[in-house]
Formats: sequence, structure tokens, C-alpha cells
Amino acid sequence: MANISCFAAPKKLAGAVILAGLMLVALAGPAQAAFDKVETYKDEKGWKLKVNGEDFFIKGFVWDYKPVGTNYSYNLYGQSDEFIKALIDHEFGLMAKAGVTATRSFVRVPPKWVTYIYETYGIMTVVNPLMGRYGTVIDGKTIVNTDYSDPRTREVLIERVVEFVEMYKDVPGVLMIALGNESNYGLSWSSFEIEDLPVGEQNREKAKFLYSLFDEAIQAGRAADPER
Repeated sequence: MANISCFAAPKKLAGAVILAGLMLVALAGPAQAAFDKVETYKDEKGWKLKVNGEDFFIKGFVWDYKPVGTNYSYNLYGQSDEFIKALIDHEFGLMAKAGVTATRSFVRVPPKWVTYIYETYGIMTVVNPLMGRYGTVIDGKTIVNTDYSDPRTREVLIERVVEFVEMYKDVPGVLMIALGNESNYGLSWSSFEIEDLPVGEQNREKAKFLYSLFDEAIQAGRAADPER
């Protein structure tokens, strides 16, 4: 099960959107304002999303581009604008014909391309800071297995989420911020405190640190961008 906490509008962690497997997102047309107001609400049928006051139905998928023979280190957005535009026009043109109206990417899509995709094809973007899921750098030191119990690591990861939100909060075409990726599978650090616990309880205790960190990051992100 994919474990991605996304903050839109509910004011409690229980209201955060948890997405599993293939993400399907859809939307109501391009924004007229400087930013899009994204909120959740609850009626007799349950929780729903609204974008700019209109009901929003989720339809779409995760998208990224890696040419054959490359790996995760390939940097699409380090290529020329001409190359990026041609690729986006091809890929998102096909998506628009298929009725897709939002995507999520594991890499940081520069704001100008988020807006270009939205204004050209009506497709919104879920931007995705990974929260140290595949390792991180803390104060210049590379950490292979992120320790979500470490106070300094928690502080840095929350700061990065806020910076991420600040970068995207006024960008047309941003649907939401998704934190992490299957992060419950990344509880790989060790410590004396954890190792003293019975094996069956170690991941449970680690998960408490993970989810409490996500809760703090969601609250910090919402404070920076209350409209999403």
C-alpha cells in the first residue's frame, strides 16, 4: 500500500488524503486567479475535493520521464526548454485526449512547467517532496536510512516542506502537496532505543515517529498555504 499523506483542507491528520497504488486525479478547468483554492468538504455522501468552488473528481496517474538506458539520476528539467516543451506537448497532449486532468511526479517539476501544463492542457500537478524516503542530506552529511526519530532530521525535513510549499503556493496548476512515497516501507534506521524493543514492536515504534513527523509537516505546510 502506498503511503502518501497529502494536505488539502481537513484540519486533522485523520482528514489527510491517503493514496494507494496508481493515483487518479481530475479537475475543473484552468484557473482564473493567481492561485487555485483547493479544499475538502463533507456532505451526506462523504468527503469530497473542491477546486475553485467546483467539485473535483480524481482521475489521472503518476508521470515521469526517463529515457531508455538512464536511471533515477536523469534530470529532465536540466535539458533545454525546447526539448522539455516538445516532450510535454507530446505526453500531455496524449493525456488530455485521454481525459487525464492531473498527475503526480516523484521529481520536482519547476513552477513554470506546472503552470504551462495547466494553462495549455488543463492538467493539474501534485507536487511531491519525498521527506527523506530514499535517504537525505542533513547538515552536509549523507544519511542512507533516514532516522525519523532524530530531532535535527525532523527539523530539517519540516523546514524543507515549508520551503517547498512556499515555492508552489501561488503557482497556478498545483492541486496539492504529497509527502513521501510508501514511507511506511522506509523504516530502516536503527538506534539503541529501538533495538532494545522486541522485534515485533520495533516497526510500530518507528511508525509513531514517521506519522508524527508527517502530522507536524502537514500543519506547518498548511500554515504556509491555507488554500491547499
